[in-house]
Amino acid sequence: MVLVQKNLEWVMSLGLVCAVGGCSGDDTAVGESQSSTGSESDSSSSSTTGTSDATVGESETESGSGGASSDTGTTTDTTTDATTDATTDTTTDATTDTTTDATDSTTDTTGVMTGGPTCGDGNVDDGEECDDGNDDESDACLSNCVAAVCGDGQVQAGVEECDDGNGDETDDCTSLCAAPACDDGILSGDESDVDCGGSCDACDLGAVCGDSEDCGMGICDEGVCAILASCKAILAADPDAGSGAYTIDVDGEGEIEPFEVQCDMETDGGGFTELTLKTACDNLQAVMGFDVQAPTEGIDE
Repeated sequence: MVLVQKNLEWVMSLGLVCAVGGCSGDDTAVGESQSSTGSESDSSSSSTTGTSDATVGESETESGSGGASSDTGTTTDTTTDATTDATTDTTTDATTDTTTDATDSTTDTTGVMTGGPTCGDGNVDDGEECDDGNDDESDACLSNCVAAVCGDGQVQAGVEECDDGNGDETDDCTSLCAAPACDDGILSGDESDVDCGGSCDACDLGAVCGDSEDCGMGICDEGVCAILASCKAILAADPDAGSGAYTIDVDGEGEIEPFEVQCDMETDGGGFTELTLKTACDNLQAVMGFDVQAPTEGIDE
C-alpha cells in the first residue's frame, strides 16, 4: 500500500501495491481493503490533523507491511510542522505584543522624568533655590533657578531701581540697586564722606573731604575737615584759599574756643590774620594795657 499526503488528506492505492508485491486474492478483496482503508483514513483525516496521523498509522500497520516506516516519517513531519507553526506563531505574537505594550507603558509613565530633574521644570529640586518654570529674569526667580538678589545684574521689577552687577558706588547704580542718594547711608556718587560733601551737604569736622568746599567748618587739611590755628596755616593747607572770613583755633584742643577772623590772603603773599580789639578781647581775653593816641594823618574815617 502506498500512502500519499496531499493537503492533509490521505490517498491510498492498495491495488498498485498488491500488483507490484504479488498480493493474493481477487479484485473484490482488494477493493474491500481499499474501501476499508480509505474509509478509515478519510474519516480520521477529516476530523483533525493530529488524529488523522495516528489513525492512518494504525491503518497502515493493519493493512500492509513496509509502509509503517515510511508513514512514520510522514506522520512525524506533519506533527512537527503543525506544532512548530502553532507554537511559533502563538509564542512570537504573544511575546512581541506583550513586550511592546510594556515598553510603551514605561515610556508613557516616565514622561518628563526620563532625563531626571531639571531647572525650569517648575519643581524645586535638590540644589535649586527656586524654580518658577519660566525665563523671566525680572521676577523673584532667575532662569538658572537662583533667587533674585541685588547684584546679580538683573533688575527685579518693583524691587530694584537698577542692577549693574558691580560694587562701584561712584557710578549711576549703587550696591543697593538704586541711584546714589545723600541719605542712603553709604559713600556713593560724588560724596567725599558718607552722605556729605560733593553734591550733598557740607561735612562736619573730622570727615573726609576732597577740598575745602566739602567742609561745613574749617578747611580740608590733608583730606580731613579741620580748623587750623591761623590764616597762615590755612593758606599753607589750601593755596587756593581766598581772602575772607575763616574760623581759627589758636590753641588747638586747649581752653580757647575756635572763633572767626578775617584772613588776608593777598597782601605781601597773604596769610595775615586780622584781629580787631573786640575780637581780641572777646575771644583771647585781651586787656587794654594803656591807651596811646594814634596819629590821624593818613588814616581814613
